[in-house]
Amino acid sequence: YSYVTQAGLWRTGTLQIHQDIVRDSPWPGAPETWAPLGFRTIPGDPGAIASVYPPGLPLLMALFQAVAGYCGAFLVVPLASALTVWLTYLLGRRLFDAPRTGLVAAALVAVSPVFLYQIMNAMSDVPVTAAWTLALVLVVSDRPWLSGLAIGAAIMIRPNLAPLAGVFVAWVALTHWRSLFRLAAGSALGLCAVL
Repeated sequence: YSYVTQAGLWRTGTLQIHQDIVRDSPWPGAPETWAPLGFRTIPGDPGAIASVYPPGLPLLMALFQAVAGYCGAFLVVPLASALTVWLTYLLGRRLFDAPRTGLVAAALVAVSPVFLYQIMNAMSDVPVTAAWTLALVLVVSDRPWLSGLAIGAAIMIRPNLAPLAGVFVAWVALTHWRSLFRLAAGSALGLCAVL
């Protein structure tokens, strides 16, 4: 609910929802009781709520809604799941120079019960997996700036996973240390957007 609602809010240009029902609720703490999961009241305006979820997935959903209408938001997760499977194949093929390894890895992801469960929910788990997998494919393909952009997108979707960027820094430092600046520059865009 919060991701799709926030996507709609991004499209309208305001990130607040004003709830008139709060004024008519006589009990203590009424504003908090009317705030759904993923929303909090805004200090100084008890009748208004705002989403506390990170902006990455809602912005993707808003983009898809702009193209395909309201239901476009629900295309993001299935498309991200297909992208994750395909990128897993590319990663396995790139790392081990063996198409069979990539195919087995992609098949394992595609039949994972957790993955199959998550592709049915309009939540951030699968899109962030696609973003991190894209970042991995790009970093092992010696494309640090593009990998950094994918890292930034992943951070915008799930900021709590930002420490994973350290793995990429270590990889680039060990393989092509001169590319560290390009990786950092790409990552900085998403990090700054979240901040």
